[in-house]
Amino acid sequence: MAISASEIENRFKTNARNQTNTFNKTIRVSVDNTESGRGTGYFYINFKGAASTTTFNGVKDASIVPGGEIKATGITDTVTNAIKKAVDHIESRMGNSHHSYNFCHSSCHNNCHNSRGRR
Repeated sequence: MAISASEIENRFKTNARNQTNTFNKTIRVSVDNTESGRGTGYFYINFKGAASTTTFNGVKDASIVPGGEIKATGITDTVTNAIKKAVDHIESRMGNSHHSYNFCHSSCHNNCHNSRGRR
């Protein structure tokens, strides 16, 4: 079966994008705050792959050209490029996130809400 250089790139781009889009990781963080009588609190951080149609542009190795001989190194370099772009994309989605949460004693919490007419 013959395959063109553009079809090789298209297959890699489509398959890499589809697989990256399956990345969905939720991190559960628990904070023990029993000393102040508030118990343990939980929050969740969710990361999804959600690659766009352009995320994997340019994954095809430069040695793969129309009418040229396709060598194993061209294919392995294309795979390497796709993996690198997938990892870079997922890392950029996760980023360096910082979350700050303050627990307060129940009396402080209730006083604050009651003073504003909240329950």
